[in-house]
Amino acid sequence: MLSDSVGPSFPRRSRTVSGPGPLAALGLAVVLCLVLSIVLGAIPRSSGSAGKGIDFRGALAIASSVANRYGGAYLDLASGYDLPNFTVEPFNFTGNGCSVTSLVGPDPREVVIPAFGGDLMSGLAPAWWFWYVDPSTSSVINVYVIDGAVTLAFSLSGAGCLALDTSTPPLAAGVIDSPAAMSVATQVGAGGFMTAHPTGVSLTMTLANLMTPAGFGPGEGAWVVDLTTGSAFFTPPPGSGCSEFTVGINATTGVPGPESTYPCV
Repeated sequence: MLSDSVGPSFPRRSRTVSGPGPLAALGLAVVLCLVLSIVLGAIPRSSGSAGKGIDFRGALAIASSVANRYGGAYLDLASGYDLPNFTVEPFNFTGNGCSVTSLVGPDPREVVIPAFGGDLMSGLAPAWWFWYVDPSTSSVINVYVIDGAVTLAFSLSGAGCLALDTSTPPLAAGVIDSPAAMSVATQVGAGGFMTAHPTGVSLTMTLANLMTPAGFGPGEGAWVVDLTTGSAFFTPPPGSGCSEFTVGINATTGVPGPESTYPCV
């Protein structure tokens, strides 16, 4: 669950959690605020097409076929999405001086995310987004792997791209794969959340080296698993009654941090 902010910069979500709960202790909300910043243009359109899930490592190998063309680029962030409905998510590049260059596919106007009808606890997803940093050109490369193929890739550069931080370190080598991360998440509460909410749940699996949760060593990275009965992209209106589960997992050791289940706010 992310901010309703628009544009190519990373939105900072203003969500609060009642009490001093584990999210505040871990800083996981900060990590989640870094995800999907460039796909928050408007309310997504939904239809009914199912996609096939693959794991993080499989999707990374596919994405690398594009990213490796740029020798200085390294992986900084990755996110997999399991949505209950086919979704078309529009981009909105509004910053003056933000240059957008298409690398694969059409001019980046929207990304199509298939629905996922498989087991959310499997760690597989039909849609993966990879964010590569290229310090040599002060740019970032976005690669989308959909149903096992790169369907869209583009670079962003320029001062108008408000939060393009090209100084962040690469993700640690040897991180655990998404099925292993979801296995841990299942054991510490995600399984119970799915039992309580067997349908209509969206899953986001984010691997980030930014703002690792407290207690995780520097450079180890974190998997952040987020399940919600609301939208994966937009904060629902007050009184919507949706619920959310979040846990951070050390991406090197597989050790989980505190988990939290709470109403969407």
